[in-house]
Formats: sequence, C-alpha cells, structure tokens
Amino acid sequence: MQTKILHIANYYIGAKVYKNLVLALDQIGVEQTIYTAFAGQHLVGANQPKLEVPASKIIYRPILNTYTRLNYGHKTKKITADILKYISDEKFNVLHAHTLFSDGRVAYNLYKRYGTPYIVAIRNTDLNFFFRYFLHLRSQARNTLLSAKKIIFISEAYRKRLLAHPYFSNYRDELAAKSIVLPNGIDPYWLNNAVILSHQKLQAPARLLYVGKISRGKNLLRLITVVIRLNSSGIKCVLHIAGSGSGKYYQAVASLIKKHRELLVYHGAITDKASLLSLYRESDLFVMPSRKETFGLVYVEALSQGIPVIYTKNEGIDGFFPPETGESVNCDDEDDISFKIRKILENYSIYCFEPQKITCAFNWTSIAEKYSAIYNSVSLNIFPHIQSNDTTIR
Repeated sequence: MQTKILHIANYYIGAKVYKNLVLALDQIGVEQTIYTAFAGQHLVGANQPKLEVPASKIIYRPILNTYTRLNYGHKTKKITADILKYISDEKFNVLHAHTLFSDGRVAYNLYKRYGTPYIVAIRNTDLNFFFRYFLHLRSQARNTLLSAKKIIFISEAYRKRLLAHPYFSNYRDELAAKSIVLPNGIDPYWLNNAVILSHQKLQAPARLLYVGKISRGKNLLRLITVVIRLNSSGIKCVLHIAGSGSGKYYQAVASLIKKHRELLVYHGAITDKASLLSLYRESDLFVMPSRKETFGLVYVEALSQGIPVIYTKNEGIDGFFPPETGESVNCDDEDDISFKIRKILENYSIYCFEPQKITCAFNWTSIAEKYSAIYNSVSLNIFPHIQSNDTTIR
C-alpha cells in the first residue's frame, strides 16, 4: 500500500522551500495533501505547484486572524477542528508537521485522538521565538517531541542546541535516538553549475559579498560597520550587496551605501540566476552574520561557486561543513566578525575545498527520497475515517 502523507504547514504560502519539497516528493510518486491555514483570502493559491500525482492537492484555509495570532491555544484547536471538518473522508498514514509549535501541536492533537504517527521539524521560530519567550508552552513542545516518531532538524546547529538545553536533560537520549538532520535543498541550477575547484587568488581590494533580504535579522548594518573599520585599519575590501528591503532599516543601509560608495556597491535585488552566478564567481568571500537562520541556502549557493563563507555560530549551517569552507562568528560582536574576515583574507589558501563534494547533499531529489524512507519507516497506522460532524477537540 502506498504511503499517503498529510503535511501540516501553516507557513507554506510564505516560503518556497515547502513548495520545493512538495514538488520533489511529487516527482518520486509520493501522494500528498498539504494543509495550510493562514490569514487573508487574497493568499489562497499562493505557492501552488503543478502536481503530477493525481490524488495530491493543497488545501488553502484562510481561517486565521489577529486573535488566533495572539492566542496560541485557540489557534491550534481551530486548525485541528478545521482539518477534521475538511478532510473528513480521507485516510493518511503519516502526518508531517513542518514546525514544532504552530504545526506540531496540531499533529499531536490528531495523534492523541487517532494514533496517527507523525514527524515534526524544528525551525528558526521554534527555538528562537516560541521556546525562548513562551515558557508556558514548553511542556506542550516537550510532549509533541516525545510523541513524534522522528524529529527533523534542518541544521546540525539546531539539533545540538535543543539536545543541550537543560529543559530536555531528562529526555536527551530518547530525543537524540529519533533525531535526524536533513537540510533543505537548493535549486538544481547551482548544483549543475558548481565549479570544480575553488579559486585561490585573492583580489585587491578583496571582494566581499552579501546576498539576502535587507532587514534587521540579517544584520547587514553591523557588517557594513565592520567593512568600514577594516578599511580604516588597512584591510582593503569592498562589500557588494544584493537584495531588497524597505522601511527604516533599509533606509539606514541605503544612507551608508550613498556615503561610502568606494566601499559599498549595491546591486539591488537580483532574480536572474545567471547574473547572481557571475556575482558569486567574481567574489572572494561571502559574509552574512544573520541573527537567526534556520539554514540559509545562500551560503550553499556561495559554496557551490567555490568561495568560503562567514556565518553565525549556533545558527544555520554551523556544524554542517568542514572547517576549510569558512568561519562562524558571534553575530553581535563586531570584533569577532572583523577578526574572522581578516583571518580568511590573510590565510586565503587554507580555505580550499571542492564545491561539488560540499554541495551534493543539497539535491532535492535525494532529500525527497530520504523523506519518503522516513515516511515509510513510521507508517504504522491509518488516519481513520472521520464522520463529518466529529469535530470536537478534547
């Protein structure tokens, strides 16, 4: 019998990574129903792929509002009831909750009621927002994790952080036994165009590159300050910036770019892959000291083009790659960021790696096959037929 998956992904409409996974699973024949709840009728149909498996579909449910955003318990109960109402005649082998709090609690509700096995993923907002600030929800998160068949970490850094947290000290071995690190994939374009060997000739001045949204979370203002300081101390480098933004933070960045045109080059948002490829290949070092990062696929794009990267300690790709691919930094410490940039520029030949070997793990097809194997391994029960009027959440 073919395994049938119910994805619970309430952030589906806002991130292409979900669409890419769904498409990759579709291409290997996995039957899927993607349920996504959100606020705003105008978002119905967003991120909708063309699926080849006949029975697969996306269920868009604009049922959330300001109140559900503020009341976590009401939100998860409402979503659970809505799933029971709108998928009342379907059967699923496995539930895939794509976040621990917003999606995982719903999967837990269904599991407690019907015994349907589920897997749950851990992402940025889970550890850096909900778990950090919503202390009253920690026991619910613990129960969700303990009842899950598998726990998927998008990065090794997040796996280490969760297992090392004192709150889970009594459950560490149990959680570790069912933990799997499985990253997101990158666009095949970058894998198909990976360079054979990284270049080792440093330019003068050195070309640093930032690719990403211009927002407070990406920490670009601090990076710009570091670049200005480096040049003042005799380390000649130019920072090339590609990305879009808005608001006061963007205006502050734009003001500095205008003031320091000799050190900062703004390329705007680059959507053409060939143009972005050229920018990567013309650069010496990729730098993005984000405050919080589930993974950060731009790091992998940069590595595919043979340039080392600077990333944030205990976030994103930290712990995923060998040391010759770059350096981790304390994102709040300008001295540390400055020191690591200098370290790479002054010892550039040490950061030598083969991009094709580094990036081969980010092929969406192979990632989908691993997910399929996980689904099959936990597919022990069937989501039962639910009467259309059976919507009480106990």
